[in-house]
Amino acid sequence: MISNIFYFIVSLVLMFQGLQLLGEKKSPLGTVPDDVSQSLEASEWTGVFLITWSSLAIIVGLVVLLGNKLIGALPLIKVANGLILLTYSFWVIFKGRQVDVLSSPTTQEHDHH
Repeated sequence: MISNIFYFIVSLVLMFQGLQLLGEKKSPLGTVPDDVSQSLEASEWTGVFLITWSSLAIIVGLVVLLGNKLIGALPLIKVANGLILLTYSFWVIFKGRQVDVLSSPTTQEHDHH
């Protein structure tokens, strides 16, 4: 029973992370200087994948709980959920938000007389 609860929690976490990645393109949470750009195409594709996968996982989980159909698929999806969450975590740490410097930064001279 507890593994089923954990299954749905992981699936919902993946869904909300996907929604956050898609929302980041429309309204970014942070601010960046004018001479820096962020490439969000990878984030968009990752967000679409996470939403699609987690939706499928939730639907299969509900079908299994409500009717004991597709019960053989549930352990495979549990393992896949864990692997996707692990892969996503490493992606966030090492590859997620990379910035590109568009021009060389300008130095501001301070007048201290």
